[in-house]
Amino acid sequence: VKNKVAGNEDYRAHVKYVFDNVIDGMVRKDARIDVIGLEWTGQASLMHLAANWERYASRIRGICLASPQHDLLELGNADFLVFMSKCARAYFVSSSPVGTVIDGRADFGCECYASGEGMYPENIIAEAAEDMLSWLGKLED
Repeated sequence: VKNKVAGNEDYRAHVKYVFDNVIDGMVRKDARIDVIGLEWTGQASLMHLAANWERYASRIRGICLASPQHDLLELGNADFLVFMSKCARAYFVSSSPVGTVIDGRADFGCECYASGEGMYPENIIAEAAEDMLSWLGKLED
């Protein structure tokens, strides 16, 4: 086991810990929250939000995913899927200019974009951060 911090043993436990202890316990209840998730931690975040959408619907403003790994059928929460279709976007490995629309909406439930990163998924957030943050900043509270 690499991580011996209680409640953070793996990426699923870490995501649950952040939502349950940091967001619920330390962030003001009226704060609007944007989520940026990479690969499997992004998937775990979506699963946690879908399972607890009544608790978070008024707090989450937008979601950006980098190299998403989720399956829409696993999410199962219709209200959350509607939210995702309007307030989420996904970025993928692509050497096309960052922000170029690419196929994938039917598979991922949100608009899909090139990241400008041509090889490594772990670099997507660094390459697309400005585009992600600009878009999140335009969402209404």
